[in-house]
Amino acid sequence: MVRAFASLFHGYNTPRLEPQGSGKMCHYIVKLTDAAQVDDEVKAWLRAAYTAAG
Repeated sequence: MVRAFASLFHGYNTPRLEPQGSGKMCHYIVKLTDAAQVDDEVKAWLRAAYTAAG
């Protein structure tokens, strides 16, 4: 399972991001159970997270 920060994913409209509610460090979870699920969409999210982290 991959956890992602909410500030990075605001505005994304996809059922792959599961909201976790307020008060949590990570507001969305992306569940990945197979390497094949790491598609272009997930790679773009990871790239954006890496860039935002500096």
